[in-house]
Amino acid sequence: MKKIPNIPKFYDTDYLLVEGDGTSYADGFKLNRPLKKALLLGGNLKNKKVLDLASGRGEFAYHCAMKGGRVVGVDFSKDSIKLGNYIKGKLPDRLKNNLHFKLMDISDLRFPDNSVDIVYMMDVIEHLPQRKLEKSVAEAYRVVKPGGRIIIHTIPNALFTQTGYKLAKIFFGVTKWNSSVYHINEQSYFSLRSLLRKLKIKGTIEIEKEKKYFFVEIGNNQLLHKQLGNSFLSRQIKPLTIFLDKIFDNFPVYQMVSHFPLNLFFGTDFWITINKK
Repeated sequence: MKKIPNIPKFYDTDYLLVEGDGTSYADGFKLNRPLKKALLLGGNLKNKKVLDLASGRGEFAYHCAMKGGRVVGVDFSKDSIKLGNYIKGKLPDRLKNNLHFKLMDISDLRFPDNSVDIVYMMDVIEHLPQRKLEKSVAEAYRVVKPGGRIIIHTIPNALFTQTGYKLAKIFFGVTKWNSSVYHINEQSYFSLRSLLRKLKIKGTIEIEKEKKYFFVEIGNNQLLHKQLGNSFLSRQIKPLTIFLDKIFDNFPVYQMVSHFPLNLFFGTDFWITINKK
């Protein structure tokens, strides 16, 4: 796991609107694929107390409020809170009191025990040092009510990406990726299982395989292309990743890599669902 100083400074407006899938924010507050699924997993949010930890630009909290949830978005970035309050202004007047944003460390939540119906941790744990990650999940469990739910999503799969990073360094001299500063703690099925066991929390871990993954993560990686320059290899990356995606997304192959045991390596997304009893 990499160490970086003063984490909040990296999560400024530039990150939120560019690096962090910010196109969705600029395009009518649309949700990306994982956020759409998370909204469905939450079920009926009407009058439910919802906590969105590391709320980022605020579009997910916005959609939770649109579904009738009483939502608080929490983030340690001042720029995130500003963007969240901007998006809050787009809500219908009748729902504006349903959405609030608070500047707060998610590993030290200022909420009472057993006070929240649903806690979301969407694409945040891969950004946290291990100790802060453990404290943040423990805090989420503390504040959620018995009968409530914690929904966690993280991407990518460390087993797959770390192997890819090593091979790229050995064969092509590539040492940096777009996510290297931000993804300081990428996860695997085994690290997530170990996390739950250490915290003595029962939860289910689901592994997904995202389609067109090679092109999104490698073929369209601008920092990778910059390091390789205008070389023959650089020009072949996009066609190669499109070809690999066609192979891995082909139905029989996709079925194999999406199921145990191959999904432990080829899976791209992890979903943890914790139902507190």
